[in-house]
Amino acid sequence: LIEQGHRRIAILAWPENSRVGAERLAGYWDAMDEAELPIDPKWVIRGKGEIGYGHESAHRLLELPASRRPTAIVTMLDTIAIGVIQAVEACGLQVGRDIAVTGFDDLPVAHHFKPRLTTLRQPVWEVGRAVIDLLIAYLNGETPAEQQILLPPELVVRESSLGYIPAD
Repeated sequence: LIEQGHRRIAILAWPENSRVGAERLAGYWDAMDEAELPIDPKWVIRGKGEIGYGHESAHRLLELPASRRPTAIVTMLDTIAIGVIQAVEACGLQVGRDIAVTGFDDLPVAHHFKPRLTTLRQPVWEVGRAVIDLLIAYLNGETPAEQQILLPPELVVRESSLGYIPAD
């Protein structure tokens, strides 16, 4: 989103008691900080990973004055992004061109929904394989050298984040 010229990027995050949500939110803060982009406190909204939360939160963001309204909304879950897309379209804006929307997880609905959703795909099979390998090692009385394994997600760019032309 930053490479496409977005400078006002909001995030719909999970509740404060979510460890995974906190890590994903830290990634947002790090990316914005690295790009030296300001973060309006109204752009960070926390709630449950549901379509309704995405819809309601997007309406709050879209009601901001044009100079403070985000041009992109990052969500921590594809289901939240679906609610955002519905809200953006209900406001008469075009997803991708007027407001970019991204999700996380690449749920099957992400590539069947219109516009198709830009999302981060988690390597689910590789995660499962790594967990099984660790479990087998423990069951065999071994202590694996790597007890914590981080596998990077894959960015899948689709229509929901394409077409934006910066005003500057």
